[in-house]
Amino acid sequence: MDHLNPEKSFWWQHPKAENLVNSSVHGPLIDQVRSIEENQYAIAKQAHFNYCMYANRELPGVDWQSHQERAVNYAPVSYTAENLSSSVIETISGLLARANPKPTPVVKDASFKLERQAAYLDKYLYGKIRELDVLKKLNTARTDSMWAPIGALKVDFEYDENDRPVDIFVERVQPTEIIVDEREARGCRPLQMYQRKLVPRETLKQMYPDRAAEIEMAQKTDGWMYTSYRSPGAELLVVVEAWRLPFMGNEGRHVIAVEGCTLIDEEYKRDCFPFVFLRWVELEGFYARPLQEELAPFQMRHNELNLCIRLCVDHVARPRLFIDQGTKLSVEQLDNSIAKAIRFSGTMPQMAQWQAAGPELYAERERNKAGAFEQGGISQMSAQSKLPDNVRLDSSKALREWNLIENQRFYKQAKADEQAVLEIAKHIMELSSILYKGGINQRSKFVNRSVVEEIDWSMVHELVEEGSFALQIEASSMVNSTPAAREDTINTWIARGWIPPERGMALLGAPDLEEEMELLSADVNDVKRVLELLDMGADLEEFPTPTPYQNLELLSRMAHLTYLKRRGQKDVPPEVLENYEVLISQANAIIQQAEAFSNAAEKQAQDAAMAQQAEQAQLQGNLGMETMTPEGQILPGVATNQQGTPVEGLI
Repeated sequence: MDHLNPEKSFWWQHPKAENLVNSSVHGPLIDQVRSIEENQYAIAKQAHFNYCMYANRELPGVDWQSHQERAVNYAPVSYTAENLSSSVIETISGLLARANPKPTPVVKDASFKLERQAAYLDKYLYGKIRELDVLKKLNTARTDSMWAPIGALKVDFEYDENDRPVDIFVERVQPTEIIVDEREARGCRPLQMYQRKLVPRETLKQMYPDRAAEIEMAQKTDGWMYTSYRSPGAELLVVVEAWRLPFMGNEGRHVIAVEGCTLIDEEYKRDCFPFVFLRWVELEGFYARPLQEELAPFQMRHNELNLCIRLCVDHVARPRLFIDQGTKLSVEQLDNSIAKAIRFSGTMPQMAQWQAAGPELYAERERNKAGAFEQGGISQMSAQSKLPDNVRLDSSKALREWNLIENQRFYKQAKADEQAVLEIAKHIMELSSILYKGGINQRSKFVNRSVVEEIDWSMVHELVEEGSFALQIEASSMVNSTPAAREDTINTWIARGWIPPERGMALLGAPDLEEEMELLSADVNDVKRVLELLDMGADLEEFPTPTPYQNLELLSRMAHLTYLKRRGQKDVPPEVLENYEVLISQANAIIQQAEAFSNAAEKQAQDAAMAQQAEQAQLQGNLGMETMTPEGQILPGVATNQQGTPVEGLI
């Protein structure tokens, strides 16, 4: 029931009108959301405080001002504060951004058809995540979670002018726009969720032209206030989008409304909200505890210490000139001229300068700064590009170990980011399936360095509908790929014989290890391409037959193993197995031909070597050595001429 008026029912219990013009669900909806915000004022207040301390700016989306409009000041809150909070948060954000989690569908003991669809789905998701710039937006949401109670990404439909879903979007949501009743979320998932935004009146009229008259009259009541502490202004409308999940046989509901007008009222069939959330430290309810709350005491103490030191320097450390009252001296003569003669009579003036702030004050400031970094879980090396004590700059292994220890502090957050990517992938699959059933076939471009492949949802729809797969995150290291780490990688490649030393020397200058790794694995990629064409059922004429320039041993071995696997699977087309057999035969024929040619060449070389040795032995006369005659007889100690005839009288 409504928190302000117990006699009113929930908005989702309000009867649905056949015509939006006659709908009145906007009344209880707006009242319920504003009552939740009124009761949870402390959440908005804390978020505004955290953002000001982190960004050193006022955020209009968090603070709408109160009771009256006033110009928003976009200038820094302070020009003198040293922002520890920003240094810690941005450094952590950079550390977490180094991981690039990738969702991968996995099938086990599946048929040939489902295995192929899983490969297509892998490419589809990879292309969509790149196309929608998910990882960048995810990192922004993670940064939000460090100053706000949550970080949020919205994954939903894009609509055309007729309110029909036509595409998928992923966007970062301003954290304070998400409204959830904390009392409903204690220990369980809430069934209602709201997104409250400020939208210009004219923009909303263009989005909903058939409701332009009602939108024009919205919020024009004298003294209209959204809450006791927030006033949206004259031309900014409070728009509330609400979701109620299906529950216990009752259908879900999706409503968009402004004061005095319902814009959308429809059934909501999905069993989840169109959001993915990130939290820093999870608590009992929906909202979490941001990192900024832990950094605030250090930031405020740091500001106090800096102010104290500055006042000491200004009032104490500046040089003072003491002049006796009886001394006759014109103060105007005191300037910065060199070797200037100054006339005076009486006691000579004296200059004095005192120590401004003691070493304890400076030590306390450094201790407080180190405490802020420690509380955030990072080192000053990461935040300020400083090496820790007793760490050698030329020891790349030591630096990598130091980074790894630091990254373990954020293992929980990194796992949460991976889970968020999996949730986004599930949203994308569900929305793509809904669009496909509505006649819109989503497409995704799978791109790597040398291949661009377009994947249709129709190629994976059956697999997703059956659900005979699981999504998992591919392993991604959080160890920083610093120049020292890349140099270690090159040295490892040289030691293992993967690249020659001269190639390694060339890579040390500007190592593009990704390009080099692609070159090193070119034969493997070539084999994968050929096998993929075979699995697609392509005719052998569509790709070149095996050539001696390929890694035929690898091609034959991998094709043979894949062929055996395909024979044990269901629904493998006969032409696929036949193509494998033809390819293996062609590759083996070339290998055997090459071996025969190699053996013949080797025998010819051996025969030539033996003939040359025999000729050299004959030229030398083989004195005192065993000699073989043309008839194959061995004559010990007999000298011969060039024709092999024994010569007497020489011994």
